[in-house]
Amino acid sequence: MIFNWWIFLFGIVIGIIITILLVWLFYSQRWIIFSNCNNVVPICNSINYFNDPTDALKNNPNLKPSDILMLNSNGTQLIYKRVPKISNCMPGSDQNIVIDFPEVCQFSDSTGETLAAQRGPVNVTTLSIDYKANNFTIPQVKKNCVNPFPSNPVKWLVNSGKPTTQWPI
Repeated sequence: MIFNWWIFLFGIVIGIIITILLVWLFYSQRWIIFSNCNNVVPICNSINYFNDPTDALKNNPNLKPSDILMLNSNGTQLIYKRVPKISNCMPGSDQNIVIDFPEVCQFSDSTGETLAAQRGPVNVTTLSIDYKANNFTIPQVKKNCVNPFPSNPVKWLVNSGKPTTQWPI
């Protein structure tokens, strides 16, 4: 009897196809050796998120600040919707974080003129932050851009402040 290579190769291919189908069937039904495999996408843990908007914007060039930052209904708090670092987990239901000291605050004076100022270093003595714009400092700004007292600089009398959704990288 002559050995036929074509029949041998055909048998190998059929065997591989049957094996793949059995593995697929067992895996899809989570039978026998696949019974301990997870059947659902896991919920993201805290380490699976960017907790800082700057990190999220730097690591995803398609994101804009307006995609992840929003103001609350009365416009007094900046809210950051946390961005997952990985795609193989399901985000939890509420991933909104209130940002107490936004990167940019908009301040207004008694005449209604506005000035956008960027966050400076934290003042650990007063637990406040100085905001700066055009060589001008608005000192000791509290959470949510609230000025604790109207400061009286040479050029500007700041009456109020509010957060903005601007976030420079």
